[in-house]
Amino acid sequence: MEGNIDEAIKILEKLLERSEKNKTNTQLNTQQEVKMVKELPTFKGYTVDQRLRQFRKVDRKKPSIDFVDFDSEEGRELLEQYEENQEE
Repeated sequence: MEGNIDEAIKILEKLLERSEKNKTNTQLNTQQEVKMVKELPTFKGYTVDQRLRQFRKVDRKKPSIDFVDFDSEEGRELLEQYEENQEE
C-alpha cells in the first residue's frame, strides 16, 4: 500500500511541475503579445481587430460601440475595401 502512495505522490509532483511550466509559458506569450501590438489599425472611423475579426467604432457623444463582424455583409464589404486600401 505504501508503494501505491509513493507512486501517487510522484505522479502528482510531475503534474504540478508540468502545470508550473505551462503557467510560465502562458505568461511569456501574453507578455510578448502585449509588446507586439501597441495600437490597432483604423479604417473609415472603425478600429480593425484582426484577432477578433471585427470592425469597431466608438461614438463618444453617446457612449456606444458599433461592432461589425467580418462575416457579416457589411463586414465583408468593409474588409474588402480595407484590404484594397492596404495594397495601395
